[in-house]
Amino acid sequence: MNATGGGIWKRTSGRNYTYGNVHYEFDPDRTFLFTIKLRSNLTLSRDGNSFTENGTFESIDPSGKVLFAGCFAGTAHRLTFDEITF
Repeated sequence: MNATGGGIWKRTSGRNYTYGNVHYEFDPDRTFLFTIKLRSNLTLSRDGNSFTENGTFESIDPSGKVLFAGCFAGTAHRLTFDEITF
């Protein structure tokens, strides 16, 4: 599969942010398969090197029918070049 997409975000207060992403999924022959929409609120750590988030997602077929929907929670940590092997 191939995908493209984009997103927006804004600071809501202090270290808190809200964001939305839209991804468009395609077959290798460029046939459009579905859209994934994410909406989340996240809190950046005091040192700026990690965050926690809670959000929702929808997977939508080309006709607009919601195929899957749910919620998620996550954490992320900043990587450095020393941690990545190329």
